[in-house]
Amino acid sequence: SFQPFTFMVEAPGAFVCLGLMLCVMNMMGSE
Repeated sequence: SFQPFTFMVEAPGAFVCLGLMLCVMNMMGSE
């Protein structure tokens, strides 16, 4: 089942990965 507290603890790493992917896709699209 989904555990919000565990997600909050593991969230930073996931957000960093998502942010990097979005940044790369954004740069590739604007070039």
